[in-house]
Amino acid sequence: MLGLAIVFEGISWGIAYQEFKKTLGDRSFISGIIDSKDPTVAVVLMEDSAAMLGLVIALVGIALGEYLGMPELDGWAALTIGFVLALTAAFLAIETKSLLIGEAADPALVKEVEHLAGLEAAIEKVGDVLTRHLGPQDVLVNLSVDFRNDVPAGKIEEIIAQIDARLKKAHPEVTRVFIEAENLSRVRR
Repeated sequence: MLGLAIVFEGISWGIAYQEFKKTLGDRSFISGIIDSKDPTVAVVLMEDSAAMLGLVIALVGIALGEYLGMPELDGWAALTIGFVLALTAAFLAIETKSLLIGEAADPALVKEVEHLAGLEAAIEKVGDVLTRHLGPQDVLVNLSVDFRNDVPAGKIEEIIAQIDARLKKAHPEVTRVFIEAENLSRVRR
């Protein structure tokens, strides 16, 4: 029975790994899990990995217990499996917590947003660029900019629409853009 469980769990793990591999790019396995903004595939892969490791530990514990005539090895294997599952749960809780409460976008995306907004000649200065992941492919951008004083209000609306379109075209994951016009030359308190 343990052999069948390993086979079926191995098939499930293989499918999860293939899906996860599509999101990896050039990152390592661990950095792919840590950097992932879509916890579903990573959670399934981690759960399947822990299950596979647990099944192997059980098999080794039972086999050694029988071979050596030490049934207590089965108990040690059960404790080890519990430890593996606890570590996996703790790791997943830590990794998915930030996505549940909201995580900022990748710093490279923030720099790109700042750059794209700064391309507008009517903008004197780009201030704060605040981002928040609302989902794996759903990033909110809040941007403060200082427009030149000679730019009319109607033109500012056009520029905001252009920046919005430019950001969404360059980064499809950016789904909401809020641009705040403010005087950035004043001292912030």
